[in-house]
Formats: sequence, C-alpha cells, structure tokens
Amino acid sequence: MRAWMPAGLLLALCHASAGCSYLRIAPQDINPSTQEERRTVHLVAWRLYPRLLSPSNCNGNGLAEVVVESNIVYSAIALLTFGFWTPIDVHWKCAKDQPSVEAMP
Repeated sequence: MRAWMPAGLLLALCHASAGCSYLRIAPQDINPSTQEERRTVHLVAWRLYPRLLSPSNCNGNGLAEVVVESNIVYSAIALLTFGFWTPIDVHWKCAKDQPSVEAMP
C-alpha cells in the first residue's frame, strides 16, 4: 500500500497543476491606453454556441493586450459537467489612438 502513495501524490499534483491555464496575446509595438477590463465568460454546450465579447471601452481603436485564463475551480466545474459548462476569465486593454496622417500638399 505504501508503494502506491508516491504515485498517488504525483498523480494528484499533476491533476492540480493542469487545472490552471494562462494565455497572453500582446503585439510588441502597441501600448495600452486604458485600464484592464475583465469579464468572466461562460461557455456552454461544449462551445457549440460561441460567445461574442465586444469591448465597449475601446472606441474602435482595437486591442493592445488580451489575456485568457482559467483556474482550478473553473476546471473542476468543466470536469464535473463533462465540459458542458466552462467558465473562463478574459482580460483586455485597449490600444491608443493612432495618429492621423495629414494629406501632403
């Protein structure tokens, strides 16, 4: 019985560490102009119905940074519902206004 204890502990640690994920997308030459906004998005029905997340604070400037992350609680919810309900956190920062180019005479 004691021989299985390290293997069981290793399996539990691997399962717990797999419950968190973090993905950051940010171009190198774009600086953010707004504070970070965040929303929890609930994906249902195995993502058959995509959620459209439309940041209203960017005023058409686009996004400077997007972060998508999950935690162990969200992963447990997805596991218990067999993936039918999957919550994730989405964070974003808007890009600065692009300088307008004046027409040359």
